[in-house]
Amino acid sequence: MNSETIPRAENILKKFWDEMYAWETDAFQHRSWVGTDKIEPIARALQDIYGRFLVPKDRKLGRLQFRDGKPRCASIGFPPEYDPQRETIVGREAKNNKTIVIGTELADHLNPTFKTQQRYVLILSEDGFRISKKERFSTFKNKWELLHL
Repeated sequence: MNSETIPRAENILKKFWDEMYAWETDAFQHRSWVGTDKIEPIARALQDIYGRFLVPKDRKLGRLQFRDGKPRCASIGFPPEYDPQRETIVGREAKNNKTIVIGTELADHLNPTFKTQQRYVLILSEDGFRISKKERFSTFKNKWELLHL
Protein backbone atom coordinates (compact mmCIF):
# COMPACT_ATOMS: atom_id res chain seq x y z
CA MET A 1 0.00 0.00 0.00
CA ASN A 2 1.20 3.47 -0.76
CA SER A 3 0.64 6.75 1.07
CA GLU A 4 -2.49 7.52 -0.99
CA THR A 5 -4.28 4.29 -0.13
CA ILE A 6 -5.69 5.15 3.30
CA PRO A 7 -6.94 8.62 2.21
CA ARG A 8 -8.72 6.93 -0.75
CA ALA A 9 -10.43 4.51 1.63
CA GLU A 10 -11.41 7.40 3.93
CA ASN A 11 -12.92 9.29 0.99
CA ILE A 12 -15.04 6.27 0.05
CA LEU A 13 -16.27 5.97 3.63
CA LYS A 14 -17.12 9.69 3.82
CA LYS A 15 -19.00 9.55 0.50
CA PHE A 16 -20.94 6.56 1.82
CA TRP A 17 -21.86 8.53 4.97
CA ASP A 18 -23.00 11.49 2.85
CA GLU A 19 -25.16 9.35 0.58
CA MET A 20 -26.62 7.31 3.42
CA TYR A 21 -27.43 10.48 5.37
CA ALA A 22 -29.26 11.91 2.35
CA TRP A 23 -31.08 8.59 1.81
CA GLU A 24 -32.07 8.24 5.48
CA THR A 25 -33.32 11.82 5.63
CA ASP A 26 -35.43 11.35 2.49
CA ALA A 27 -36.63 7.84 3.40
CA PHE A 28 -37.83 8.96 6.83
CA GLN A 29 -40.36 11.22 5.14
CA HIS A 30 -41.83 8.09 3.52
CA ARG A 31 -41.66 5.75 6.52
CA SER A 32 -45.40 5.07 6.31
CA TRP A 33 -44.71 3.28 3.01
CA VAL A 34 -42.72 0.48 4.69
CA GLY A 35 -44.49 -2.82 3.97
CA THR A 36 -46.20 -1.49 0.84
CA ASP A 37 -45.27 -1.42 -2.85
CA LYS A 38 -44.80 2.36 -2.61
CA ILE A 39 -41.47 1.78 -0.82
CA GLU A 40 -39.85 0.19 -3.89
CA PRO A 41 -38.27 3.43 -5.30
CA ILE A 42 -36.83 4.24 -1.87
CA ALA A 43 -35.48 0.70 -1.55
CA ARG A 44 -34.01 0.81 -5.06
CA ALA A 45 -32.14 4.02 -4.15
CA LEU A 46 -30.68 2.20 -1.14
CA GLN A 47 -29.81 -0.78 -3.33
CA ASP A 48 -27.92 1.59 -5.65
CA ILE A 49 -25.92 3.04 -2.73
CA TYR A 50 -25.11 -0.46 -1.48
CA GLY A 51 -24.08 -1.48 -5.00
CA ARG A 52 -21.56 1.35 -5.22
CA PHE A 53 -20.09 1.25 -1.70
CA LEU A 54 -20.47 -2.21 -0.12
CA VAL A 55 -18.75 -5.50 -0.82
CA PRO A 56 -21.29 -7.52 -2.80
CA LYS A 57 -22.58 -10.33 -0.62
CA ASP A 58 -25.84 -11.81 0.55
CA ARG A 59 -27.10 -9.75 3.49
CA LYS A 60 -29.90 -11.64 5.18
CA LEU A 61 -30.28 -8.99 7.87
CA GLY A 62 -30.22 -5.23 7.67
CA ARG A 63 -32.32 -2.44 6.31
CA LEU A 64 -32.43 -3.69 2.69
CA GLN A 65 -34.32 -6.91 2.11
CA PHE A 66 -35.97 -8.58 -0.85
CA ARG A 67 -39.46 -10.01 -1.18
CA ASP A 68 -40.64 -11.63 -4.41
CA GLY A 69 -37.49 -10.32 -6.10
CA LYS A 70 -38.28 -6.71 -5.21
CA PRO A 71 -36.19 -4.63 -2.83
CA ARG A 72 -37.83 -3.63 0.44
CA CYS A 73 -36.72 -1.45 3.31
CA ALA A 74 -36.91 -3.37 6.55
CA SER A 75 -36.53 -0.25 8.67
CA ILE A 76 -36.36 3.50 8.39
CA GLY A 77 -35.49 5.39 11.53
CA PHE A 78 -34.60 8.76 12.89
CA PRO A 79 -32.20 10.30 13.70
CA PRO A 80 -30.08 9.11 10.78
CA GLU A 81 -27.61 6.38 11.67
CA TYR A 82 -25.09 7.83 9.23
CA ASP A 83 -24.45 11.49 9.97
CA PRO A 84 -21.20 13.05 8.71
CA GLN A 85 -21.63 15.87 11.24
CA ARG A 86 -21.68 13.46 14.20
CA GLU A 87 -19.16 10.80 13.10
CA THR A 88 -15.44 11.47 13.00
CA ILE A 89 -12.50 9.34 11.98
CA VAL A 90 -10.18 8.67 14.91
CA GLY A 91 -7.92 5.90 13.63
CA ARG A 92 -6.68 4.11 10.55
CA GLU A 93 -4.88 0.83 10.14
CA ALA A 94 -3.75 -1.07 7.07
CA LYS A 95 -4.18 -4.75 7.95
CA ASN A 96 -2.63 -6.02 4.73
CA ASN A 97 -2.37 -5.02 1.07
CA LYS A 98 -6.14 -5.08 0.58
CA THR A 99 -7.74 -4.39 3.97
CA ILE A 100 -8.03 -1.11 5.87
CA VAL A 101 -9.77 -0.62 9.20
CA ILE A 102 -11.05 2.87 9.94
CA GLY A 103 -12.03 3.68 13.51
CA THR A 104 -14.66 6.33 14.22
CA GLU A 105 -16.49 8.02 17.05
CA LEU A 106 -20.20 8.68 16.66
CA ALA A 107 -21.55 11.46 18.88
CA ASP A 108 -25.00 10.89 20.34
CA HIS A 109 -27.62 13.14 18.72
CA LEU A 110 -28.96 14.33 22.10
CA ASN A 111 -25.73 14.41 24.10
CA PRO A 112 -22.72 15.00 21.79
CA THR A 113 -20.27 14.35 24.64
CA PHE A 114 -21.41 10.70 24.68
CA LYS A 115 -19.56 8.92 21.88
CA THR A 116 -19.78 5.39 20.53
CA GLN A 117 -16.65 3.68 19.18
CA GLN A 118 -17.17 2.13 15.76
CA ARG A 119 -15.00 0.71 13.04
CA TYR A 120 -15.40 -0.03 9.36
CA VAL A 121 -13.49 -2.65 7.41
CA LEU A 122 -12.82 -1.68 3.80
CA ILE A 123 -11.55 -4.13 1.20
CA LEU A 124 -9.68 -3.15 -1.95
CA SER A 125 -11.25 -4.75 -5.02
CA GLU A 126 -10.77 -4.26 -8.75
CA ASP A 127 -13.09 -1.24 -8.73
CA GLY A 128 -11.69 0.42 -5.61
CA PHE A 129 -12.42 0.24 -1.91
CA ARG A 130 -15.69 -1.21 -0.67
CA ILE A 131 -17.06 -1.45 2.84
CA SER A 132 -17.14 -5.02 4.10
CA LYS A 133 -18.49 -4.57 7.60
CA LYS A 134 -19.26 -2.17 10.41
CA GLU A 135 -18.76 -2.90 14.10
CA ARG A 136 -19.49 -1.12 17.37
CA PHE A 137 -17.51 -1.59 20.57
CA SER A 138 -19.66 -2.82 23.44
CA THR A 139 -18.30 -1.51 26.73
CA PHE A 140 -20.61 -3.92 28.57
CA LYS A 141 -19.26 -7.00 26.77
CA ASN A 142 -15.79 -5.51 26.21
CA LYS A 143 -15.74 -6.62 22.57
CA TRP A 144 -16.57 -5.53 19.02
CA GLU A 145 -20.04 -6.44 17.77
CA LEU A 146 -21.16 -6.63 14.16
CA LEU A 147 -23.71 -4.05 13.02
CA HIS A 148 -25.97 -4.46 10.03
CA LEU A 149 -25.18 -2.04 7.22
